[in-house]
Amino acid sequence: MGVALTPIIVRDTPALEALAGRRLAGYEAVRAILQSPNVTSDYTIAFREPEDDAVIDFLVAREFSRERIVAALERMKGKPTP
Repeated sequence: MGVALTPIIVRDTPALEALAGRRLAGYEAVRAILQSPNVTSDYTIAFREPEDDAVIDFLVAREFSRERIVAALERMKGKPTP
């Protein structure tokens, strides 16, 4: 939603107009979470070979070309493509 449309939507929606300029109950808790999120530095990152079948299934389900996926995986492994 663009900034220019926001006033129109608030003006044309009575429930939103009633909320305009007000702070909702409990907003302090949400603000505190966003300003000071719980984080950890207790983790490790391990790189490994991709699981070809899982990558192919995932991307084909999202309408990527199987041939292009296979070629890209082969390039990642340093294998020549046919």
